[in-house]
Amino acid sequence: ALEGYPYFEEALRRDPGDARVNTVLGRLYCERGMFKEAEERLKVAVGRLTHDYTRPKNGEPFYYLGVALSAQGKDDAAYDAFYNATWSQAWTGAAYYHLARLDCRRQEWAKAFEHLDRALAANAWNSTALHLKAAVLRHLGKPAEAEKCASKLLVGDPLDFMAGNELYLAKSAAGRSNEAASRLEFLNTKMGGEVQSYLEVAVEYGNWGLWDEAIEVLKRFVGGFPKAGKINPMVLYYLADFSVRQGSAEEASRYYRSAA
Repeated sequence: ALEGYPYFEEALRRDPGDARVNTVLGRLYCERGMFKEAEERLKVAVGRLTHDYTRPKNGEPFYYLGVALSAQGKDDAAYDAFYNATWSQAWTGAAYYHLARLDCRRQEWAKAFEHLDRALAANAWNSTALHLKAAVLRHLGKPAEAEKCASKLLVGDPLDFMAGNELYLAKSAAGRSNEAASRLEFLNTKMGGEVQSYLEVAVEYGNWGLWDEAIEVLKRFVGGFPKAGKINPMVLYYLADFSVRQGSAEEASRYYRSAA
């Protein structure tokens, strides 16, 4: 059961539209992956808060509504929710970052860059936003700037594998193949064949809709094992899912068969 659920149930019995209770429940449902239920609760909260105000002071229900909608593939509605969340100072940085993620899924790189600048204005040390900024710069045809962004992150954390992967990709995009190969070898050594390290990087690319990058990371992991039986099945399931989203159904089918 959700923590404190009997209390929330009684509170909603007395006032089904209570914004605070519906917001808390929506957030808890998001944390549990119950996105449909989260959407229902958060829409009630937003409805109460916007009854007399176009822009309520608290942006939390808008932010988590965006999370719930995005997780269900309702990107247009999520976009509106995140934009509403940006009006609340506490949620500005996080909301603009999520808007940039949605921009990337649409391959609207310039718009993503603009939203990332706003996210980083709210929190200049948001490493996840800086990861995405490096990827966006690369897709904007600015590999030198992408490399600078990734390198800055690695100074602070040499084991930042996402930054390391972006540095490798930036060097590749700049046509410096020898440097890229050296960087990739170094990165794979640091990742040490740990499946979770590869999955975390690949899933983050997947969150941004960068299927090519996500697949390439996991293929590197698979290539390190000569026997299919040693491959963690989660790697194969993610490869299959990313391949479907990329439009390669035949490739996805092969991965599903290997995982079975």
